[in-house]
Order: sequence, then structure tokens, then C-alpha cells
Amino acid sequence: MTKICPNCKTSNIDDSEYCKECGTDLKGTTNAVKSSQTSTSDGISGFWNKQSKGRKAAIGIAGVCCIGLIIIIAISGMFSSDQTTANTSTPSTTNTPTTNTPTPTSVTISQLYNNAITNGTYVQVTGTVVQSDGTNLRIEDSNDQDIMVQGDNVNAYEGNNVTVVGTYTGPGTYDTAIGSSRTVPYVEDAKIV
Repeated sequence: MTKICPNCKTSNIDDSEYCKECGTDLKGTTNAVKSSQTSTSDGISGFWNKQSKGRKAAIGIAGVCCIGLIIIIAISGMFSSDQTTANTSTPSTTNTPTTNTPTPTSVTISQLYNNAITNGTYVQVTGTVVQSDGTNLRIEDSNDQDIMVQGDNVNAYEGNNVTVVGTYTGPGTYDTAIGSSRTVPYVEDAKIV
């Protein structure tokens, strides 16, 4: 048997003189048999009924504050920029290896004949095609001075003006079509630009 507090409906042990929850005097209260049915002291309703007015107010204020905080977070989330989808970077490009090709020094065929250019200089030279076989190209200037240009793909039609870039390697010798040898300036690893 238990004593039910008439004030807060809390179950107290049989010989209680005061309510363990609210302190109400239980001396004149009769003992009650605890029923198997759910009473108002069970569940959320029972919890709420057991709370004092001050505690109910504090719970209500805390609940309102939590709801207010959730609303503030939701509103700020709607108006803030989404940094995970904002594209502030430059478009991506394919990673191609960069080659550190130097800027060629513009020279004339005459300068190459006069040894005015140092061996190993990356040069750009223009002339008229005299002979071409795909990997070797002979070009000449208006004074009929010719140079030998060598590269992987230096095809050009005879009589066309071309500009080539490559490394000046100094004088070199080649055999002519009639069997004699000629020494002329060479430009190697060349390409037509």
C-alpha cells in the first residue's frame, strides 16, 4: 500500500509523514492500493503534473528558446552563400608538361657565316628553300649563302620562303649531289614556324 499525495499525486511509501516530492503533510491521508491501471502520475502527463509552477515556466522558456534557435539557424542557412557549390576557381585545364623553350634569337644567314653567333644559341632564321628531303633542309639568303637545317619534320617546297627555329651548332660538312663536299652553318633540332 502507498500514500498518494493529495497535492501532487505522487506515490509515497506507506509510513510517509510528508510527500517526498512537494513536502505536503500526509498524516491525515489514507493509504491507497496501487492499481494496475495507468494513473495521471505515469508518462508525460504525470511528469508535467508533478512539476511546480516555476519549473513548468522554466521548461516552457527553454523550449521556446530552442525553437527560436532552430528558426534562426534555418533562416541564416537560407541566406548564407553555399561555399561547397560556389565555383570561384578557374576552369581546370589538362595538365600538360611545360617545356622551357627559350625565346629564339633572330639572326640572318650572313651572321651565321661570319661566326657572329655562339654555338649552342637557339636561333630563328629565314631563307628560301633550295633543297628538302624531310629531315634536311637547305635554305639560302638573297646573296646565295646557304645553311643546312636538320629536324624531324622540316618539309617545305623548293622556292618557298620559310622561317625555322633550332640550335646553331656551328659549321658542318655535307656531300653535294655531284659528289663534292661543302661546309656551311648548321641549325639542328629545327622546326618550321
